Amino acid sequence: MSSGARPPRPARRAGRRRASTSRRRSSGRPAPGSPEPRCVEAGPVLDGSGRFAVRDSKDRTGPTLLFPAADWTAFLTDLRAGRFA
Repeated sequence: MSSGARPPRPARRAGRRRASTSRRRSSGRPAPGSPEPRCVEAGPVLDGSGRFAVRDSKDRTGPTLLFPAADWTAFLTDLRAGRFA
């Protein structure tokens, strides 16, 4: 990351506890040279904390990462600006 931007840090360690979300959005694109998409799902947590949950869409029973809303928004802003290319 040449701009010095860092991805958001999880609010707590990943765990097997499911985060209840209102809706999750999926995104998946193949990695360069790979035909298989790498999909993630993300959505707001419904506990009033303002956090966002992210998980692997191919392993829905696996761990969920939780991020504070401000960190998630900053990550998306940097992503859209191409800072991780």
